Amino acid sequence: MARTTRLLCALVLVGTLLGPASVAHGQSQSAYNGLIAFHSNRTGVVNVFVMDEFGGGQRKLTSGGGYDPDWSPSGEQLVYANDQRSASGGFELYRINADGLERQRLTTSAGRDTLPDWSPDGTHIAFTSDRTTDGEVFVIEADGSNPTNLTSHPADDDAPAWSPDGTKIAFHSTRSGGSDIYVMNADGSGLIQLTSDGAVDAEPAWAPDGSKIAFWSTRDGDADVFTVDPDGNNETKLTFNRFNDQQPAWAPDGGSIAFATDRTQRVGDAEVFSMNADGSGARNLSRNLAYDERPDWQNGPICTILGTESGDTLQGTNETDVICGLGGDDVIDTGAGDDIVVGGDGHDVMSSSGGVNRFLGGNGNDEITGGRGVDRAVGGAGQDFITGLGSDDRLLGGSGDDILRGVAGKDLLRGGSDADVLQGGDGRDKLDGGSGPDYCSGGSGADRMSSCEQRG
Repeated sequence: MARTTRLLCALVLVGTLLGPASVAHGQSQSAYNGLIAFHSNRTGVVNVFVMDEFGGGQRKLTSGGGYDPDWSPSGEQLVYANDQRSASGGFELYRINADGLERQRLTTSAGRDTLPDWSPDGTHIAFTSDRTTDGEVFVIEADGSNPTNLTSHPADDDAPAWSPDGTKIAFHSTRSGGSDIYVMNADGSGLIQLTSDGAVDAEPAWAPDGSKIAFWSTRDGDADVFTVDPDGNNETKLTFNRFNDQQPAWAPDGGSIAFATDRTQRVGDAEVFSMNADGSGARNLSRNLAYDERPDWQNGPICTILGTESGDTLQGTNETDVICGLGGDDVIDTGAGDDIVVGGDGHDVMSSSGGVNRFLGGNGNDEITGGRGVDRAVGGAGQDFITGLGSDDRLLGGSGDDILRGVAGKDLLRGGSDADVLQGGDGRDKLDGGSGPDYCSGGSGADRMSSCEQRG
């Protein structure tokens, strides 16, 4: 049975600017990828941490220990394993709000309950338990009631993962002699073996559209991330190096995969990386000399107003909207409610007609103009022009040569990478140029500037 502690090291020895929002799920398109939860021993005790998809805003969420975090479908809660308060010395499952409050204990077995995975409808949690001496896949209701053993096999069955439609559960098992990937119906019936190569194949994770299952395998010596179709066809290797890449977790938009790796080759270090879904573009997100492992991606809010891949003109309402432009050159206005606006690819023009809004430009050269409320804006990739007209705005340029204007109020402006121009305007502003040759102009008021090569 796989254990939750130091999986990477064991294998070596043997071989937020935009946060979650509560929006009714009226459609299936996520506005953006949410936070990444992971566990880390960077404070001496393993706890659950979160960060954004770029590795920023890292903060500790639990204080009494925590392993194996998994987000609820709504993104408002997490379930995780904890051994700090178990009288038996084993692991129990706990549920906690996304802000770290209102912890609730879910299991009280004498064994180790680990590796939880929330069902897509939020009603059940699958997990691994050795309460029957060997590892089995159990399911409980989301409040911890009615534990049910789905596998009931003398082999070790481990690391369950629900399919996006909730009808299947993938897991790995030693029932064939090695460790292979299996899929069964959500009630434990209809078992299908997907892999059979004599190596360790472990920890499956479904793509958001259900078309692929990612897992890691030692079939080439070290551990690499692979994908396979749900019927066992089309195995594809995604990572190619002499290091150990494990614990894959898909981004909600299906475009990226987070994973844990020891490729930094530093003693006592495992990092959370992210790569494109085809294996390209790997980048270190956690960047901390500690064991950072078990990433899980939070769903972003669901789009309530959805554009197309062509240029659209989208108008918000007086209610709380999540407006998603998708591709093309879009023109988007928020309306009077407190809205989230995601431009997507293309040259987008986004503006506010009221409320407290959050903007995410995406790829392309975007123009974002906030309103009189306290707005937050991230330009994303490309040359962006961002103006915050209200008080206490938070503006982040991202990559590209950006222009950020605070105008009035106590604003926070961060340029990101490349050559940016930051203009604070009136009020006590904080300007951070980031990397690149940046120009900062504070305007009137007692401003603070950092990483600004030129100052006005």
